[in-house]
Amino acid sequence: MPESNLNYASLASLRGSLTQYPGVICRILGAPSGFDTARYRKTERLSESAATRESMSFEAVVASERRVIVWCGSRGQLVEEILIARGGDFPPQVPLLDSHRTDEIANVTGVIGSFKRDGTVWIGRAELTPGVAVSEDAFKRVAAGHLNDVSIGYMQNRCTIIDPGQSGTVDGVKYQARRSLPLMITQQWSVYEVSLVPIGADSTAKIKGNRQLQEVTEIKAPRRPRRFATEVIGVFR
Repeated sequence: MPESNLNYASLASLRGSLTQYPGVICRILGAPSGFDTARYRKTERLSESAATRESMSFEAVVASERRVIVWCGSRGQLVEEILIARGGDFPPQVPLLDSHRTDEIANVTGVIGSFKRDGTVWIGRAELTPGVAVSEDAFKRVAAGHLNDVSIGYMQNRCTIIDPGQSGTVDGVKYQARRSLPLMITQQWSVYEVSLVPIGADSTAKIKGNRQLQEVTEIKAPRRPRRFATEVIGVFR
């Protein structure tokens, strides 16, 4: 059972220094070579009811139980992770950031709160800050349907690891790990920020609107790996 992992700094700050933080886990946005299939969603324009111009607010699915590949620094390897929805702990509100950047207050685009669980997903309502350039710009992209993804920063409080190719029962539910990767079942986790991101790790985490009708299309990802990790900080999803 790995120890809790906490967001320390951005990738730029940690580049070349990850060995100093053995608990760091990286959400992998571009799968490395060997993981050929990536999921992409067709984008659609938000309805006016989804993105309210007067209050610069919108709802978003912020987390789900979808399997996501992560880099586990404490184990020094890739793992798949499932966040158990009922184990999520959300405060009344958290900062809404630009791409998990925590080094300047200028990266705070607003707040997100009113969190609620709907089955295996968590939903929150975001409010961007009026009159702030980065927030106004983000909302224009959201309202146009050009910015759709969100991502959470969170701490793992309780996890169980299932070895590759093995099965295991966690809290009465049986899980099967892939032959190539361990499976991490995160039973308890705490959110401390949500970010607007160009491409999120969890393809379910989307700004709500007409996108619940989006068609999911599978395409082949390039054989050449992308940047190894574009999201780092304790845990991102």
